[in-house]
Amino acid sequence: MNEDAEPLARILNGATDDYAEIVQRYQARIFAILYRYERDYQKLEDLAQETFIKAWRSLAQFDGRAPFQHWLSKIAVNVALDHLRKQRRQRNEVALPDLGEDALDWNGSPVETQRAPARPGG
Repeated sequence: MNEDAEPLARILNGATDDYAEIVQRYQARIFAILYRYERDYQKLEDLAQETFIKAWRSLAQFDGRAPFQHWLSKIAVNVALDHLRKQRRQRNEVALPDLGEDALDWNGSPVETQRAPARPGG
C-alpha cells in the first residue's frame, strides 16, 4: 500500500480537509511540471490551483492502476497544454479597436440583394 492510499481513502470517505495533505505533498512537483510551460509566477500559481481543483473533482475516477503522482502529473500537463492553446488563440485574435475605424464599414452600408443566376436545367 502506497503512502497516498490512506489519505485518498479518507478523502473519498468524506474527510475533505485531508486533501490539504495531498496538495502539500505534491505542490512542489506540480509547480516544477508547470514551470516548464509557464514562467510567470502569478499564472503558475493559477495553473497549479487549477490542477488541484481538477484532481479534486475527478478524484473518484482515480482507479489506482498507476501511482497517484503520475495521475496528478498528467492532469498538470493537460492543464499546461490547455493554457498554451488558449494563449495561442488569444495571440491570433485581433481586437476590433485595433482594426481601425474602417473595419466596420461593411456593417453600416445597406446590403444589396442580388438574385442568383438560374441554374441550367433547374
